Amino acid sequence: IILPIAISDGPHNRLGAENDANMVEAGGGQRLPPPAKWTGAVQDLKVMDVSGCSSLLKPNVSRKGDANAFGAWCHKVRETRRVLTVPLEQILLWADRPIDLVKVDAQGMDLRVVQSGGPFLSRVRRFQLEVISDDCTPLYTGQPRCSHVVQTMAGLGFIPVRPTPCTPRFPRERVTHHCELEVVFVQEKREPEQARYM
Repeated sequence: IILPIAISDGPHNRLGAENDANMVEAGGGQRLPPPAKWTGAVQDLKVMDVSGCSSLLKPNVSRKGDANAFGAWCHKVRETRRVLTVPLEQILLWADRPIDLVKVDAQGMDLRVVQSGGPFLSRVRRFQLEVISDDCTPLYTGQPRCSHVVQTMAGLGFIPVRPTPCTPRFPRERVTHHCELEVVFVQEKREPEQARYM
């Protein structure tokens, strides 16, 4: 699912309780509780010179001069903004239905996003996460590497849809080649369905 959330003061649509004055409209025709009822928290977003590198995590300054570091363009914080963050648990509660795939790209916080799903993780069939190869230096302070992500996801009931080497099985074209991996995890109880995705 894609849930672009843009809160507005526009009229209610036909989804949900039309007479509930506390509901607000959001992207995709969804109606959500007002921000005052959100379970999230205000956090610091580090805005980088390259906007795609912006993250709630601090850049890993230890990467400077590291031959195995990648993403050299993701190191300079231009400004810090206070932003409201919402846990995945809240999003899944709003969705209120089984979800086939959640694609997470949270700049070093992918695993934390999944963990924030709490008791509603069972509603999700698959997650797609970005992970860092075990032999590469993470972009951000506190960003877990591949093996840790795979082990933690298994503890949450999700396993890779196919065998996932956390270091390349082939020589890299360059020292930073394939440092960032895309891994799809499926609910372990659905393991017989894995063959469909291999």
